Amino acid sequence: LYPPDKSQGKADQGKCTDSFNFLGCTIQPKRCVPSKTSVDGKKKEFSSLIHKSKMAIKKYVEQGENLDPKLSQSAVLRRIGDQLYGWQKSFSFCTEDREFQVLDSHVFKLTTDYSQVTQRWIGKTDPSTAAKILGIPSAQEQYLADKQKRENRRQR
Repeated sequence: LYPPDKSQGKADQGKCTDSFNFLGCTIQPKRCVPSKTSVDGKKKEFSSLIHKSKMAIKKYVEQGENLDPKLSQSAVLRRIGDQLYGWQKSFSFCTEDREFQVLDSHVFKLTTDYSQVTQRWIGKTDPSTAAKILGIPSAQEQYLADKQKRENRRQR
């Protein structure tokens, strides 16, 4: 960058030749892109979410533990899509698309693997379990729950 200068004219001199990071962006003369830290943070966040979902689905399939609907495949993919959309919009003023392409490539690889893993688990389960993994509510379970509520109201 440039050496410290006590005069107020330093900013007017515009001696910035190297890059600097500011508010999640790497800024250089005539170039502004999302910073490596920002891109890496999103990669880590998406990887963590997918890992958490995989572990929850695995426990659901293998041990019969409850599956939080927020960790179903459709909910996780929706969340990643929404966050990716918002992240891109917050950097829409940037001047190059390379960092967006890097993140897209990472998300594609991550979600492709995720889909393949969940499809293997789905192939080993009954339709009701598969539907929960996919994030599709069971009509039968909803019917039985509603029926139970009606019966409970009648008994009061």
